[in-house]
Amino acid sequence: MACGGNLAELCGDGNRLNVYQNTAYQPPAQEVASLGTFVTRGCHSDSQSARALSNSYTNWDTMSVELCLKLAAGYRYAAVEYYGQVLATPILSARQSVVPTY
Repeated sequence: MACGGNLAELCGDGNRLNVYQNTAYQPPAQEVASLGTFVTRGCHSDSQSARALSNSYTNWDTMSVELCLKLAAGYRYAAVEYYGQVLATPILSARQSVVPTY
């Protein structure tokens, strides 16, 4: 079926997709297994209304796992969320659970 925005292009039809591959795609970086005295505990659930970790820092421009763990050096647990938010706490909340990594 012709695309609505450009009739010279195909946009799928009748349970069919025109699929394209991005040849420049780079998969996300692998999870850091350990860094300094911190080791990974896997992927955990979290929500704004029931935080798994109680203290929050943000750095939207230059956050990295290394910076996160440096900011959380005085805590037992630390996590990076939304590419620039650090969550840290001395006690991990029972409100979280382990979930599959994307």
